[in-house]
Amino acid sequence: MKNYEIVERSSGYWIVDGDGYAQGPYDTIKDADEDIPTLAQVQYPLFDVQEIEKQQELEVGPDGMVKES
Repeated sequence: MKNYEIVERSSGYWIVDGDGYAQGPYDTIKDADEDIPTLAQVQYPLFDVQEIEKQQELEVGPDGMVKES
């Protein structure tokens, strides 16, 4: 099974596999993730807490844990 990475570029999010093949751009991480095989290992871009909240519409507490809605 290939390893994949979702990377952020100025044009959007791209899926890059272990062979260097790129697919994209995607508007969101979620859109890119939907095009990756279900059992594949994926490395996602790192964001600060506020960016995670914005991208995934989550509410994160001061302890860094996602709050139940």
